Amino acid sequence: MPDKPPVVRGRRTFVDRPRPTLRDVAREAGVDISTASRVLRRTVDAATSAETRQRIEDAARRLQYQPNVLARGLRLKRTGSIGVVVPQLDNPVFQELVLAAEEEAAANGQSVIIYHIDETHRPAQSLVSLAQANQVDGLIVATLNVADSGLGALRELPCPFVLVNRAADGVDASVSLDDAAGARLAVRHLADLGHRRIGFLAGPAGRYNADQRLAGFRAGLVEAGLDFDPALVETAGYDFVSGRTAMQRLIDDGRMPGAIVGVTLTAAVGVIAAAGAAGIDVPRDLSVVAIHDGVLAEMCRPRLTTVRFPVGRMARLAVQALRSRIEGDSFGLPVVLSPDGIVIRDSCADRR
Repeated sequence: MPDKPPVVRGRRTFVDRPRPTLRDVAREAGVDISTASRVLRRTVDAATSAETRQRIEDAARRLQYQPNVLARGLRLKRTGSIGVVVPQLDNPVFQELVLAAEEEAAANGQSVIIYHIDETHRPAQSLVSLAQANQVDGLIVATLNVADSGLGALRELPCPFVLVNRAADGVDASVSLDDAAGARLAVRHLADLGHRRIGFLAGPAGRYNADQRLAGFRAGLVEAGLDFDPALVETAGYDFVSGRTAMQRLIDDGRMPGAIVGVTLTAAVGVIAAAGAAGIDVPRDLSVVAIHDGVLAEMCRPRLTTVRFPVGRMARLAVQALRSRIEGDSFGLPVVLSPDGIVIRDSCADRR
């Protein structure tokens, strides 16, 4: 039977070509297959030099090698997918987290499935059913109320998991931010500007991030030699509307501070909105610092001074840690990342 002729379309000829294999990459780089596999899977390997790793990666690019995720998954009984569980879809922090996680996962040929779980959308217990129904290889969990049965649900998971943006007692598998240090940094900045009546827009009690930031706020006051006044603390949620509403309560009750720390970026934008509606000028009458940074801080008027955290690095480390747990390799957990520092913009006045 004669060979099938190539398909001719216009002036170009398309001929089936064999897909580059891992063996081809190893041969091109002059290494054995196992070394090429470890490098392309981003496995930590002290025995492989940086020069060898670079040679393998260059060979893979030249050959346009793409790992056959389906074949590898069938061989290892894995799906090639991980789940990322977030409590909010409109929060800039979680948007940055998801994008960085997708980028890191894609570098290893993995896909990401995003789950939205909170108290109203789905209970924490549905983590188990989600993991079973979608057959992901592991979960990165950014939502967990430490006061509920969420920890029990985690321990029932049929796959490895890593907590991200939070930690929990009895759980070593976590990559989080030093929220308390971030709040202390915000208070220190305001105190250094001469502010003495500093308020705090807090998150709901019982939430890991909210509790850590409130503790950091109080510690920052102590460090600055200032008294803690509970009248200047108002509980809000993490979104714009709850931030605006909480600030409005402070204004209506005559509990106006001279400066305030917002528990999140979006809540702090709500503070500025409420102040503007009440004829309160920021920063002339009220200075505002937000915990967490993002493009929203630049879009706000005045532009918001913020505490910046390495959210992208946190997400990438979480994906790397989860990959190690899936592969059965070790990874130094837990990890706690310090804030990058204060991003000074236009929302704080000097009172010295």
